Amino acid sequence: MRDWVLGRYHRPRQEERFFLFVDIVGSTALAERVGPVAVHQFLNRVFVLASDPVDDHRGEIYQYVGDEMVITWTEVAGRSAGRPIACFAAIETALEAAEPDFVRDFGVAPRVRGALHVGPVVVGEVGGRRRDIVFHGDVMNTTARLEQLARDLDRRLVISADAIGWLAGADGYPVEDLGARMLRGRAGPVQVYAVRSPR
Repeated sequence: MRDWVLGRYHRPRQEERFFLFVDIVGSTALAERVGPVAVHQFLNRVFVLASDPVDDHRGEIYQYVGDEMVITWTEVAGRSAGRPIACFAAIETALEAAEPDFVRDFGVAPRVRGALHVGPVVVGEVGGRRRDIVFHGDVMNTTARLEQLARDLDRRLVISADAIGWLAGADGYPVEDLGARMLRGRAGPVQVYAVRSPR
């Protein structure tokens, strides 16, 4: 909202950004069991609990898409202290603390998976009567493919080698080398790592 009011993106501009896609695991099966109203309440509660960790780690929630939230940092804001990885871990911690309430109200504990990538995007306003600030670029597509890889391989957080290389402090997190992976829509392979739980 601040960027829109100040007119920061009236003209498109290129920025280097981290993108963290956070997906809520099992929401489709939950919707079939408890119905659309209850699953909306479940998702909203997860998103509300995730908002403080995002703020604490200086991220911006770009959008919610179904059972997924997209968080972004400028390259400068995100690289310090491995903020995107720390943010994901803090979201997990917040959800774990709330687990008894979720089990009581919905019969299931929330769990998330994520994907992190970095790269150039074009940022600008789009639309007519309803205007919005949007990001366009390959980094968005690649992050979405990494999230699918995290789902396929059942990993909590998948991160590209580019993102690890740009982050300061990322060496404090244990990682698993998943090798060079071909991702749909990419001409060449992407070196990928899974960030393991420190617990």
